[in-house]
Parts: sequence; structure tokens; C-alpha cells
Amino acid sequence: MNDRIKELALEAGIGFTLWDDSGREMIDNYTPEEYLEKFAELLVLECINIMESKSKDGVVYVPDVITGLEKHFGVEE
Repeated sequence: MNDRIKELALEAGIGFTLWDDSGREMIDNYTPEEYLEKFAELLVLECINIMESKSKDGVVYVPDVITGLEKHFGVEE
């Protein structure tokens, strides 16, 4: 998972399952629905910020936005 995605998830209050060295589950944090909604909201706002930063004179160039989003989140097709 990309570091920025982890940061957004933590900011939204989403917990992660921790594993010990033998692969046993140590902590399984339940994630309430409202935290997932907050995470999605933060993710969308982050995407909007990328789109705005890639626009030129109010015009959004889709290839630039797609490349910017992929690079920002570390996502490759």
C-alpha cells in the first residue's frame, strides 16, 4: 500500500491488522462504516487536488490528470 494511502487511512481512523514474526494475527482493528466513509472522502479530495494542480487555465487535460494520479498514489496499470 502506498504511503500516502496509509496516511489517509490513518487520518480517517482506519486500523490495520498486525502480524507477529510467525504470521499469527496479533491485533485486528474493526473499522466502523463512518471511518471508511471518511477515508473515501479524503481520497476523493486528494484526487480533486491532483486534478486542480494539473489543470491549465481551468482546463483539465485528462492524460496529465491520469498520470498525476498514478504517480501520486504509486498506482501502475
